[in-house]
Amino acid sequence: MLKGINPLVTTSVISAAQAANRLLASSNELALSGCFD
Repeated sequence: MLKGINPLVTTSVISAAQAANRLLASSNELALSGCFD
């Protein structure tokens, strides 16, 4: 079943997860800098 998955789909899922991680990290930094202002 897994072998039938398109590598493009896997790549897009991974890149989407990385983009979400970057968004989380930047929003966390904004929240931290707001707390220490």
